[in-house]
Amino acid sequence: MAAEPAKPKSELTSWDEIATYLGVSRRTAQDREKQHGLPVHRLPGDKARVWAYPAELDAWKVGTITKACGVAAQGIDRRRWLRYGLAVGAGTLGTTGLALFASKLPWGKKLRPSAYRVEGATLIVLGSDSRELWRYTFPKQMPEDWYKEVTYRLCHFADLEGTGHMETLFYYASSDFVSEQALVCFNSEGRIRWKFVPGREVTDNRGHTFAPPYGIRAFAEVRSSDSKRAQIVVSSLHNWSFPNQIALLDGKTGSLISEYWHRGHLTELAVADLDHDGHPQLLLGGVNDAEEYKCATLVVFDHRRVSGSTRDPHGAPYFKGISPGTEKWTVFFPKTPISKYEEFNRVQSILVTTDNRIRVVVGEGPRPQNLAVVYELDYGLRPINAVLSVDLVGRFLEMQGTGKLPKESAYVTAEHLMRQVRVIKGDA
Repeated sequence: MAAEPAKPKSELTSWDEIATYLGVSRRTAQDREKQHGLPVHRLPGDKARVWAYPAELDAWKVGTITKACGVAAQGIDRRRWLRYGLAVGAGTLGTTGLALFASKLPWGKKLRPSAYRVEGATLIVLGSDSRELWRYTFPKQMPEDWYKEVTYRLCHFADLEGTGHMETLFYYASSDFVSEQALVCFNSEGRIRWKFVPGREVTDNRGHTFAPPYGIRAFAEVRSSDSKRAQIVVSSLHNWSFPNQIALLDGKTGSLISEYWHRGHLTELAVADLDHDGHPQLLLGGVNDAEEYKCATLVVFDHRRVSGSTRDPHGAPYFKGISPGTEKWTVFFPKTPISKYEEFNRVQSILVTTDNRIRVVVGEGPRPQNLAVVYELDYGLRPINAVLSVDLVGRFLEMQGTGKLPKESAYVTAEHLMRQVRVIKGDA
């Protein structure tokens, strides 16, 4: 009989274990506690035992990333957040551009793209030695500061066809975030291979029509173990309202293979082979903001079956003329007493780990924040743990002190929340 895999530790009991979990040195971990509020617990005394909880460390990392990214959604109302903070828009890319072909440079044949920067209307792609490989000038100026802040979500380098040549996937948005935007694929020499402008006109089940523009919120490559050729999944949100398109594209041509329409926002994306069959799943997180739900949502697809529309509690699609969706699983996360007065809570982050765990950080309102619950699911989407972030525990203690909440430990509250998670298996 095969031995059961070791269960992941629920508590890290030394600086060495904490540092190993974070992937840093012991000194760096200690500095992060002093300078950046890393959530480490200790008994009284100079040399007292320290310990930390993995879920709290995950929540801290998400909070740190949120602050570093300077998300435009903070401090503005929902309509302006959707319209401007999402970097939305539509339009046609111009054909003018300047490319410095890597093959003509003395170092170009050896280097692959590894970084980029934006200067005005120009995308500049760099090799591993930070030297320029090629550049392309778009028709309109781009928001340089924004590209610096959220660089990890806006440009991706990959061999999409398995030929050894690296393509560049770049999210182009004009400075006004409205007039022009697209996902653009460049070949290894800096020439445009294809471009994808997201969204189309759709009508919901109440007869309201939503026309472009749409803004890209996340994209990733996905491929089966038996194929060298990649597909591209793109999540895009309407410029001021709820329709969210999940588009599956051919990596070679950029043509649309299939699409799914969601009633809400799916801003977070992860790709992982949860059932270890060589065909990865797509994990999309955000919110279903229909009146019947209005809560944080995780939707999971087999990447070979991405189509249809979100369904209401009776099974009817939320969008006219679109068949029911092909979701494998849908997970709804409950609101806490703090977020019950918010329009909705939402998934802020998805992390798939190598120990067969999925960690989902659920924020307490529409805007990114450090008040969050970290849920841990297994690869079968079953909830197995929940931890309140440090800031959320502090807010709960404040409300308990004023009598607004009953006095119970954070662990009891988290246990109650975990039992309220709803996992719905789809037809796919």
